Amino acid sequence: VAQGGADFRERTGAALRNSAPDTPLAGDGVSGRRDLAGMLGWEAPYREPFRQVLAHPRLLPYLHELLGRGYRLDHLPLLIAQTKGTEGFRLHGGP
Repeated sequence: VAQGGADFRERTGAALRNSAPDTPLAGDGVSGRRDLAGMLGWEAPYREPFRQVLAHPRLLPYLHELLGRGYRLDHLPLLIAQTKGTEGFRLHGGP
């Protein structure tokens, strides 16, 4: 991640927030989450851990349980980073 870390983008603004104001996940209300994309296209060897985790034999049972067999990427994966004050994050479709 240090290789591509300069490409983190901070997502701020009400339309990009994932939590409601004045809730336990709201954070300081100013700091936005930071995300990073494009890891699958980085030069080797930096991309390899991200590619390998998508079909790692020890992870497959967990991926099947969470996502169902035949899962696919419907968009590029993102790495989400949070710093002090950043809002909490709830996964799509999660409890």
